[in-house]
Amino acid sequence: MAANTFVTLEGGAKASNIVWQVAGFAEVRAGAHLEGILLVKTGAHFLTGASLNGRILAQTAVTLQSTTVTQPGSRRLLAQTVLFLSKRLSIMTQFVLIAALGAIASVSAAGPEAVNLGEAGTYAILSKAGISTVPASVITGHIGVSPIAATAITGFSLTADPTNVFATATQVTGKVYAADYAVPTPKNLIVAIGDMEAAYTDAAGRQPPDDDKRDLGSGDLGGKTLKPGLYNFNSSVTIPTAGCTISGNDIPIGSLLPPDRWIFQITGDLIMAANTFVTLEGGAKASNIVWQVAGFAEVRAGAHLEGILLVKTGAHFLTGASLNGRILAQTAVTLQSTTVLFLSKRLSVMTQFVLIAALGAIASVSAAGPEAVILGEAGTYAILSKAGISTVPASVITGHIGVSPIAATAITGFSLTADPTNVFATATQVTGKVYAADYAVPTPKNLIVAIGDMEAAYTDAAGKTLKPGLYNFNSSVTIPTAGCTISGNDIPIGSLLPPDRWIFQITGDLIMAANTFVTLEGGAKASNIVWQVAGFAEVRAGAHLEGILLVKTGAHFLTGASLNGRILAQTAVTLQSTTVTQPGSRRLLAQTADILA
Repeated sequence: MAANTFVTLEGGAKASNIVWQVAGFAEVRAGAHLEGILLVKTGAHFLTGASLNGRILAQTAVTLQSTTVTQPGSRRLLAQTVLFLSKRLSIMTQFVLIAALGAIASVSAAGPEAVNLGEAGTYAILSKAGISTVPASVITGHIGVSPIAATAITGFSLTADPTNVFATATQVTGKVYAADYAVPTPKNLIVAIGDMEAAYTDAAGRQPPDDDKRDLGSGDLGGKTLKPGLYNFNSSVTIPTAGCTISGNDIPIGSLLPPDRWIFQITGDLIMAANTFVTLEGGAKASNIVWQVAGFAEVRAGAHLEGILLVKTGAHFLTGASLNGRILAQTAVTLQSTTVLFLSKRLSVMTQFVLIAALGAIASVSAAGPEAVILGEAGTYAILSKAGISTVPASVITGHIGVSPIAATAITGFSLTADPTNVFATATQVTGKVYAADYAVPTPKNLIVAIGDMEAAYTDAAGKTLKPGLYNFNSSVTIPTAGCTISGNDIPIGSLLPPDRWIFQITGDLIMAANTFVTLEGGAKASNIVWQVAGFAEVRAGAHLEGILLVKTGAHFLTGASLNGRILAQTAVTLQSTTVTQPGSRRLLAQTADILA
């Protein structure tokens, strides 16, 4: 991909349904953005500032240079449950599901009932008092202000659409809305603002909090592991340098338990120290975490927060801070070189017994694109490599990383700290765990399985017959400065159509130009995008890629490149100040409920 190029998704396209199968290498050059799953044979290279919404699954090296890799998640409504399956089962017809849902009682989840965001849930950032930024913030999703005019959106390079219904901005992968834009925008914003205020009131009014979650730590969450529940703080809350972990329950295969949820009621302010991380474990999902803050929320330089911010007074993200979630603020939002990724809204969850009963009697529905590539255990890693992972400061990886059959010495440039069990390590650059073949049991065996699944996924992607959504290239693939868009179909509420998917089979290399973007639109998800690369994948400086990289030869992310997805490489992975964000996990049908709220 050429520098400053974008792959953009439209309609219902999702990065999780797009596969780039590359026999050569993949190179995403500086500032470019890619969407989808990279299955790369030879190598994956993301140059300075490149980014990916997807995964890198490389059979050789992955190199990242200040790269952002965001692993896509499966975030659909109840009636779209079947979209999030990795191993495809037959799908119920709509009438069976609708009839079944009408007669059942719900299954309790851990934690409080979900907060209904309504139309506010369609925005990554929504504010009543303005949104300001300094370069170079990156917003994934729509942003909006109301009842104020577009002049309250400052620091963004706004370009009005010819209809004047919305605007676009180079900093926003989505649309920009303001109260002074053409109809129906003003009315839509009034509804969204009302829904935001109602959600805030709902979250603030929940009672009673769990006994062990009242004023936990006197508001100091440093080093704490937060289980599902309703937390109440009659003070400000601080997350110091130790960070904190939000830990949910892994939902086993065959289970249809609804997702865990968290609500944090804060009467004061929420303050995160610089370079601090809120980390998710188990089945925890940012879309099921609500921070209801009566004061202001301040995320200091380099810190990372997970969840939905319902803020009364103000939200301030300092230089290099990031959020996986939403900012819904009743006053001003200020961003300084901030990355915000947005999640889609949820509905209530179906009970287990009805879904299981319904599955026995149904016919399948065809999806656009090829059948999903099964990643198996490889799908639990943001980066997986057979030949090593290297980085230069300051890459940011969201998700687990692993190497096998080689030792941890093949993971270079990371500040590894062994866990006391020696089963895994941690690193300041990784929001997740680090695994290597020389770590304690059961890690070596687990990695053997994951590597085998990665190789099988690569073969699977490379060997498919051509159907809609299956791309085959008997050469290298480049994404130049113009970028590209991966566009899926918006699936309406009530539909049970399976998700759109993309597989890119590439016999050569995949190269993204610097400052290039792969962009997702519509229902496209990085978790449904696979880049299968026989050569190497190279994402050049500042570029952004979406999807899962299955790479044979190597994966290289240059300075500032980024990926929303996974890197599964059969040889080395190299990162240079790269951000890799692991998308949501791939569940079986019987685990559907873990992605609904």
